[in-house]
Amino acid sequence: MVRKNINKIPELIIFDWSGVLSDDRMPVFAANMKMLEDYGKLTMNLEGWLSNTEMTIVRFIHKRGIKATAGSINKKYKKYYNESIKSGITPKIMPSAKRVLRHLRRKNIRLAVLSSHPHKNLKKEMAEYGLSRYFNEVVGEVKDKVESLRKICKDLDTDPGRSAYVGDMISDIQSAKQVGATSIAVSTGYHSKKRLKNEKPDYLFGKLSDLSKLF
Repeated sequence: MVRKNINKIPELIIFDWSGVLSDDRMPVFAANMKMLEDYGKLTMNLEGWLSNTEMTIVRFIHKRGIKATAGSINKKYKKYYNESIKSGITPKIMPSAKRVLRHLRRKNIRLAVLSSHPHKNLKKEMAEYGLSRYFNEVVGEVKDKVESLRKICKDLDTDPGRSAYVGDMISDIQSAKQVGATSIAVSTGYHSKKRLKNEKPDYLFGKLSDLSKLF
């Protein structure tokens, strides 16, 4: 779905990680359910959890009525996420991710990653997928995507209006709009196509490979 034309190719495209370049829904789901059990709350099935996902684990836990500090929540989440991976529930690279990134770099577009995913896991998964070399900047454990988007644009000397942010959650669309970046949503991750469409992104794609068609 196209809402407007990109008259000029963006100088910078910033990607969310989870649900966009990496499919980590299963290990994240497993970690989330372990946390709910730990806090004495009812767990939910995958579909119910996906419909309730938030930008950060802290927001998800607090919305369950759990009064815990952000530090303790994040520490517990990292523990259970790593345990999930060790048990064999591992993240996987999204189909066409490498091909899309190669295509964009051939267009001389700078690339970055901005994610709330734990920074250590982000860098490790990126290296395992063979994607590290494509990015000019990588930022993990983000709590405020609006400020972080502005910072990446500043670091890479790019006007936010000449950048685009690719995400899979409504918070990604909202953050892109707040900084004046082109908002690109893909329905391959945590939020459904209907939920993303209601947020009116500039572009909404069913798969990551569709991004190449813009350029």
